[in-house]
Amino acid sequence: MQITDGVVTENIKLEVLINAILKQENLSCEILKNKSRTRKISNARKVIVFLSDKYCNTTTKELSNKLGISMQMVSKIKAGDFTRNDKFESLIAAVSCKSEA
Repeated sequence: MQITDGVVTENIKLEVLINAILKQENLSCEILKNKSRTRKISNARKVIVFLSDKYCNTTTKELSNKLGISMQMVSKIKAGDFTRNDKFESLIAAVSCKSEA
């Protein structure tokens, strides 16, 4: 996958997706891995899991390690067991797939 100007175009590496979301939200990798549960960081994690399930070939364990959240939480997000707020939706839209547009 490739991300050009914040748009996902094909299958990509997890690191590329994470960096695109971090850049979009003006966050650092260290903050993403902290145990912080602020909405901005939580939404970034959810979007990474949500989009990685769709565009990356990655495991739940790898996501858990990269994002600093439990494997159970990654599984819940993948299953859609979370609240989709406006910020989550706008972040998904900001890093959307050209092929779906």
